[in-house]
Amino acid sequence: LGFVDLSLTWRAVLLAGQAEDLGAFMLIKLLRLSRLARLLKTLRWASELKRIFMGISSGFKVLVWAMVLLLMLLYVFGIAATNVIGMQEPEFETVPDSMFSIFRCVTDGCAAYDGSP
Repeated sequence: LGFVDLSLTWRAVLLAGQAEDLGAFMLIKLLRLSRLARLLKTLRWASELKRIFMGISSGFKVLVWAMVLLLMLLYVFGIAATNVIGMQEPEFETVPDSMFSIFRCVTDGCAAYDGSP
């Protein structure tokens, strides 16, 4: 950004050749500088915003690992339930059915076969 600004200034000086023509150009540069100052002013609280986003992203990492752990536990218990009671109960005949039935029972939804309370 600084290089572009410097090159525009030198180009205006070389093309204009007179100091009177540079007044409007210098005013535009001053307005751009005030915009930069306003941006720097807003960046003071950007560190707090960055901390918030870092907290959210680290929270998502924890959430993903918790879901992986839950799926692993459901898979292990689903295999065990399929092997032990898969022949007697229709909701435990396959591993995905067993996993779903175990999840339903853990979340208090196995009051009836169809899942109705």
